[in-house]
Amino acid sequence: MENAMLKAKRFSNRYGWLVIVAATWLPCGDSQAAPQWSTCAPAEVTTYQGRIHVRCQSPVAPGIVFLALSTTDPQFASRMLGIGVAAFVSGKSLTVFFDPSDLSGQAVGCMNTDCRLIQALGIVEPTPASSPSPPPTPRPPTPAELACLNACSVGEGSCMAAAHSAADRQACVSDRKSCDQACRP
Repeated sequence: MENAMLKAKRFSNRYGWLVIVAATWLPCGDSQAAPQWSTCAPAEVTTYQGRIHVRCQSPVAPGIVFLALSTTDPQFASRMLGIGVAAFVSGKSLTVFFDPSDLSGQAVGCMNTDCRLIQALGIVEPTPASSPSPPPTPRPPTPAELACLNACSVGEGSCMAAAHSAADRQACVSDRKSCDQACRP
């Protein structure tokens, strides 16, 4: 027993600082998310008696698709409503500053499950979608291919001159297409 206590004391003296350092790195209580900026493509901008809210097309934070603002400061609410409506009508995105850990919005009807309070709001250009690259331009025909295509054209002209019905003319056009395709490998 005495031997075990002696070993524990030596370990404590040698490595005690590790325990202290490790303990300072452990989180204490609930960790709070910091306020953040996020982009929101508005799907809806609505005003109510006590709040204005914006519904985003996709979450701005896990589970958060609504952003709200109390109307207790009418001037601020009016500015925020104007920005929200302008972005919605113009098809632009909003940049929103909010605190994901702030649950005080429930007092104005902003549900804690999917809504947070707006602290600041701005309009940004939407990120352009990447467009597919255009198809490659075809290479110009070689002199031999040009001669072949010209022969196809002359052949079609002779065929059309001899055609007596619509079916005959359609056959001439079909033959021309086949001839043109045969000219270019």
